[in-house]
Amino acid sequence: TKSQNLNITEFELIRHDNCSRRSSRYCNYPSFVVLYDNKKTSPRVVVRRFRRTVRNVGEGGGVYKVDVVAPRGSSVTVHPKTLVFVKKYERMNYTLTVKYVKDKKGRVSRGWVRWNEMHGTHKVTSPIVIAPAAA
Repeated sequence: TKSQNLNITEFELIRHDNCSRRSSRYCNYPSFVVLYDNKKTSPRVVVRRFRRTVRNVGEGGGVYKVDVVAPRGSSVTVHPKTLVFVKKYERMNYTLTVKYVKDKKGRVSRGWVRWNEMHGTHKVTSPIVIAPAAA
């Protein structure tokens, strides 16, 4: 619910100083939540953009390619599509953009983004959820 989401984001804003002056959608959360107001008629198509920073915790470098399953009624793009880490603890940024059509019935739709290590075993998956905002 919107109340639950605010509880989480307020807690995270207190814990992460770098997010205190930004919208919560730019904080480094492990998931992507898109809330929409299905009572308003326009705009029907909505776009949300998220920016994430990831850190390589492997012992050396690594190359990760993205794989996406978009929630029903949406398209998801990630840029860049490949992250190339040279050393341990290196940080890299990526953006994820969700373009979706509001569901008139107010249904929740789920998908995910997964970073797969090339020539390795590591996979990092983050859920994507599109849901109506609670009244």
